[in-house]
Amino acid sequence: MFIYIRKIFNLAHFKSKGCLIGVHIINQYGLRSALILLTAQIAFPQAPKITSIHLNSYNITPQTLCTGMVMNPSQEIMVYMETSLQNDYGIVLKARTGKFIIKQGMNVLSALDFSIISSEWGNSKKAEYIKNTRQLLSGRYQHCLKLFPVNSDVLEPDEECEEVESVFSSNLFLIHPSDKDTINESRPLLAWGLSDPMGLNTPEENNYRIILAELHSDQNAESGLLVNNPIFIKDNLKSFQIQYPMDGEGLETGKRYAWRIQLLGRNGTVENQTEAWEFVIKQDKKLKSNKYALLNKTVSSDYYTTEDNHIYFCFNKEYSAGELNCFIYNSKMEMIIPKLRNAWNPKKGISVTGSGYNQFDINLNELEISRGFHTLEVKNEKGEWGYLRVLVL
Repeated sequence: MFIYIRKIFNLAHFKSKGCLIGVHIINQYGLRSALILLTAQIAFPQAPKITSIHLNSYNITPQTLCTGMVMNPSQEIMVYMETSLQNDYGIVLKARTGKFIIKQGMNVLSALDFSIISSEWGNSKKAEYIKNTRQLLSGRYQHCLKLFPVNSDVLEPDEECEEVESVFSSNLFLIHPSDKDTINESRPLLAWGLSDPMGLNTPEENNYRIILAELHSDQNAESGLLVNNPIFIKDNLKSFQIQYPMDGEGLETGKRYAWRIQLLGRNGTVENQTEAWEFVIKQDKKLKSNKYALLNKTVSSDYYTTEDNHIYFCFNKEYSAGELNCFIYNSKMEMIIPKLRNAWNPKKGISVTGSGYNQFDINLNELEISRGFHTLEVKNEKGEWGYLRVLVL
């Protein structure tokens, strides 16, 4: 009888649980006469896995960054962890633990005995704020935790990351027009504010955006801004107010509009935003009596539109031509001055022409003036003041 032995390896089984060795004894006629199975179990340890991580945005410390759960399918093992928190501007905080033991089964990290052996905060103002207050500012962050088995050439480290969005909108708010207000201006001044005692989010150092959209009858401010295409959107606001653009069509009478301010991160993501407010435009009231506008005793919301780059005005009471002191201020309350300053006297103001009994004319072509809303202040010989809000086209 001629006998030979053949080995059969099950590679898939070898990888997971060991190897199965079969010994076939076959005679010269090709008939199997015996089968001997030998099973050898080879145990391979499995690396622990991070099943979840958690970040409390109101308690940011190196220790709380190491919060989560770890499953260890094998016997107890010694490990250490590295953790990090970063945003668009770079690292906020990173830390490393000392070595500690995790037991077989599910491990709650906050219940384990480990210490922080090193930590490093970012050098930005925002990182400094978070370090001092332990609270995340508004924005998007990436929180990562990495687990390293100690003294093992077989087990690979495991890492888990999560995207965290913190909303802290109480420091960003709208001012004017107030919510559900009715205004006269078709090109209103939109104003907002920022409660920021540490100066972390000033317009000069951050990217603020304004969004304005028309509302349909069945929409509130929030839903309208989410669904409708904006009719006005502008990034990189550098002050806390902005005039609706003078070029193009103004906002329409009787229609409702919604608006809000957003703080954008470096990659354009929204880090913070105000509530959504709405207002409605009512019929414009333009102060024109033929060609000449009447001066008011106080500054009002009504306005006069210039004609041919001239301001034509008159006093509410009959007033004969005499010496007038006229001053024009822009929306920032900066005085407008003449292009030619040879005879300029800031105490007397700009020149005015009397074009008839109680009729006066200011030629804006002679001034360093831009388009937009301005305020005219006039003082007559009797010491009486008159005011006129002017829209320069």
